[in-house]
Amino acid sequence: MKGGYFVARKAFFLIFLCIAIPTFAGDQNWTENSITLKRPDGYSFHLVSEVKYRSWDWNDGVFKKNWVFGIGKKLNHGFSISLNYKQELTRKNDGNDIVERRPFVDLGWKTGITANSAFDFRLRSEANQYIAKNKKDHYSFRFRFRLTGKTKLLGIHLEPYIAIEPFYDTVSDSFRKYRFYTGTMIPVYTHIKLQIGYIRQDAQGKRPDNVFNTGLSFTF
Repeated sequence: MKGGYFVARKAFFLIFLCIAIPTFAGDQNWTENSITLKRPDGYSFHLVSEVKYRSWDWNDGVFKKNWVFGIGKKLNHGFSISLNYKQELTRKNDGNDIVERRPFVDLGWKTGITANSAFDFRLRSEANQYIAKNKKDHYSFRFRFRLTGKTKLLGIHLEPYIAIEPFYDTVSDSFRKYRFYTGTMIPVYTHIKLQIGYIRQDAQGKRPDNVFNTGLSFTF
């Protein structure tokens, strides 16, 4: 049993490396930093700030930025819920910037697979509201399936992950966008983790986006 777990853990990490390493010369860089405060009664409060650049090396300018505030609660049997508000600014080349207000609800479920791996599912329901005449208000739904693990490489603790996330919206009445995620969280201090990852985003009628995803996570 122990030998099988060792092989599965190494295989998980090798899959992550094979997918992530060749993709670092991507199209964009999304940098996301977050602060989460957890209470003993299962409630949590989080604040997230994300900035999106047009090049993976940060040299080609910011074209989108947002922030999120939310309140979460852990429920029984691995379930959780959070209520959130997001505001996003998209910078347009013609100067007609778009501001979006997006309240959303997350419903999650997580279960352990082994002592050092887990599977989780998240359903996000969003109300997309725009301050722009050329954008239509609508609802969207995101279904994320994620596998996470814990391992060690050259003495460094790693928390690799792989996830897929299809997007459904009420404008097209279809699944118009898909994301694939892979990467790792790296604990750097008691309350701080560094994220290094890759996102491939496919949307109907557009070329795929390859994203170098970075950020810091603070949890207290």
